[in-house]
Amino acid sequence: MQELMYYTSPFGPLTVVADDQGIVGTWWDTDRYYGDILEANARQVSPQSNAFLRHAQVWLTEYFAGEVPGELPPLHLVGTPFQREVWQVLLTIPYGQTMTYGMIAHVLEQRRKKPMSAQAVGTAVGRNHVSLFVPCHRVIGQKTGAKRFLYAAGPDKKRALLEWEATVWAKAEDEAE
Repeated sequence: MQELMYYTSPFGPLTVVADDQGIVGTWWDTDRYYGDILEANARQVSPQSNAFLRHAQVWLTEYFAGEVPGELPPLHLVGTPFQREVWQVLLTIPYGQTMTYGMIAHVLEQRRKKPMSAQAVGTAVGRNHVSLFVPCHRVIGQKTGAKRFLYAAGPDKKRALLEWEATVWAKAEDEAE
């Protein structure tokens, strides 16, 4: 059975959902695929009553405080093998940095030893159910214009997250020097 919590972030409310394997969904209220894998009988609980949700709450609090969060909570990535392979690449994108869909396709081409489409990567990125934890907001289009900032929760949310991360992580690097 899925359990959920609501988290208030500086960028708007998030719904975080856990099942018996880990965090299975994290959606902004504006997300195009909001709750697409949410079970009808999912129940809202206090994060203190669910270890996965408690871990997610701590991670999100650290992240939005501008700290490098600790270890990710256990994630239950629900998707096709290809989607999960793309999402694993997203997990390698450092805070405050971005990759293009084409760059990710190139990484997969090197692993698979066969051509990979940036469009296929884009479709997989767009179906990520655990945004922020698997940072799909750090993936941008190569060209300028509206398609550069496609994001299931909307381009304004993506731009805001990227600008915030760039500011926070640049400041953290300056303080570390």
